[in-house]
Amino acid sequence: MNYYTRDGELFYDVIGPEDAPVLAFTHGAGLSHLMFQNQVDAFKDRYRCLVWDLPGHGKSYRLKENFKFTEMPKHLIGMLDAIGATKAILVGQSMGSMVSQYTADLYPGRVEGIVSIGGSKLKAERLSGFQRFMFMLMPMFFRMVPEKKFFYRIAVSKAMTPAARTFYEKSLTKMGRAQFFFVWRGLMQSFELGINAPISHPLLICHGEHDSPSTLLTEAKEWHEASPDSRLVIIPGSGHNANMDAPELFNRELETFLNQMAYKREL
Repeated sequence: MNYYTRDGELFYDVIGPEDAPVLAFTHGAGLSHLMFQNQVDAFKDRYRCLVWDLPGHGKSYRLKENFKFTEMPKHLIGMLDAIGATKAILVGQSMGSMVSQYTADLYPGRVEGIVSIGGSKLKAERLSGFQRFMFMLMPMFFRMVPEKKFFYRIAVSKAMTPAARTFYEKSLTKMGRAQFFFVWRGLMQSFELGINAPISHPLLICHGEHDSPSTLLTEAKEWHEASPDSRLVIIPGSGHNANMDAPELFNRELETFLNQMAYKREL
């Protein structure tokens, strides 16, 4: 299915019983909705699973300018409206986690809970001048590496298993370096967003044991300690996309979280 925006069409799909609770999955930078196939297969009988491709990714429209991070919550809520869903549990990987957090901040009544995979907490502090300079300078360094080697290095640094690395590399190759740079520059928006208040929704913070950069694990512990209704899980033998590197272990943790959500829903 397609969701129409002023910039182009976004691909999305929904699988599962119409009267079931909704899981809305948002992928990370350079990937696509297919990264959640193991989760959709595991939960589609009991949950209504919504997956989509962000602009410049997968089957969605190609970017002609920098990625507009701040428009993503509006699109996600628009797709929930399109399928008649009043609320959803948001599952996001990396950049998708930040989209989930921003959506919960802007539309708190539409979100039941958040599952963050390899994600960073949205911060109220702005980037320093040096951080902004280095962030904008990175594409210049990226261009010094041949495209094939560039995408291979990203895949190897982020994923641990051969299947996940292959998926990462194929997704990035399909996307292309130009689109990747549009997303990279647009990501600066997410690193400088202040949210109105700390997230109060039930929160599952999930990271792979070998997530990179390693500062993500330190930040995750701080995020967990600052969030009363949260749980921190480190998945052994996995990297930045733990749901792909160790799908059975991740699905077990997601199942526990969803069961807790179901119990709270019944109270």
